[in-house]
Amino acid sequence: MTQTTETEAEKIAKEFEDFVYIVSHDYKAPIRHIKQFTELLIAARGDGLSEEETQYVGFIEKALQTLEGMQDSLLVYSRLNTQAGPKVETDLNAIIDEEAKKLGISASHSNIPVLNADPNQIRLLWHHLLDNAAKFNENPLEDVKVDITAEEKDDCWQF
Repeated sequence: MTQTTETEAEKIAKEFEDFVYIVSHDYKAPIRHIKQFTELLIAARGDGLSEEETQYVGFIEKALQTLEGMQDSLLVYSRLNTQAGPKVETDLNAIIDEEAKKLGISASHSNIPVLNADPNQIRLLWHHLLDNAAKFNENPLEDVKVDITAEEKDDCWQF
C-alpha cells in the first residue's frame, strides 16, 4: 500500500468513525421525545388506558428499549478506536468466564490463549459474542451453553 493510499484509508476510517459517533449521539433526542410524548399521552388519559392501549404502550416501550440498546451499541462502536487502552497480557480464559457469568450462560473453553491486548476491548468483544450466542440460541427455553475453542493459525488466533 502506498503512502497516499494509507493516508486516504486513514481519512476514510476517521470520517466513518465520526459519522457513526454523530449518528449514535443524534439518536438520543428523538428517542427521548418519543418516550416523553408517550408518557404525556398516558397522563392525558385520566381514566386510565384500556387493555388494548396498555398493550400498545408496552410495544412502544419495548421498541424504545431496543432502539436505546442499538444507539448505545453504536456509541460504543464509534469509540472503540479512540478509547483503546494500553495493550497488556490479557487472560482470555478469565474474561470469558466473567462475561459468561454476568450473562448467566455456560461457556466451556479450551486452548484459549493469553494475548497482548487491551483488556477492556477484549472484555467488550467477548461480552457481545456471548450475548449474541444467548440471543440467537436455537431453543430459547433451554439453558445457553457455548463451547469455545481456539487455534493458532500463522500469526493470529482463530476462535
